[in-house]
Amino acid sequence: MTDNVVHLHSKPRVTILPVLEDDFDALLSIGMEMIAPAIARQSNDVRVQDVEDDIRGGGAVMWLVRVEDTLVAAITTCVVKHPQRNTLKIEFMGGKRMKQWMDEAIDVFADLARRADLGAVEADGRIGFDKYVDASPFREVYRHYVMELT
Repeated sequence: MTDNVVHLHSKPRVTILPVLEDDFDALLSIGMEMIAPAIARQSNDVRVQDVEDDIRGGGAVMWLVRVEDTLVAAITTCVVKHPQRNTLKIEFMGGKRMKQWMDEAIDVFADLARRADLGAVEADGRIGFDKYVDASPFREVYRHYVMELT
């Protein structure tokens, strides 16, 4: 028997939405678990509770990423007030399947920044983030290194 059906591989549906009032505590808790490893990499400067407090206080926003109906990632953003302009900063990101949703996330944040009259979207990232930056409108301006003085 021959298979004469054309098999189309459609791009999965990606949804990126902020955590708002509905189920805030439950969704924030799930998102915090997903970004905890990213926060741990900066544990000299910030703890998970600090990030959660910032979100609860309105200084940052938690975003949840779904591919189809599966929650796959969480991201936090904030507005950074530079002397000459304000920017949207992607602070922490954690999850899986980045290849499926990263382009959409960048589009969402770029659109949000434009509508809020912000000058740019900025992000710090570990070296693994390079493979996503190459295919996006981000450009490397500098790498941030820290020498701890003890």
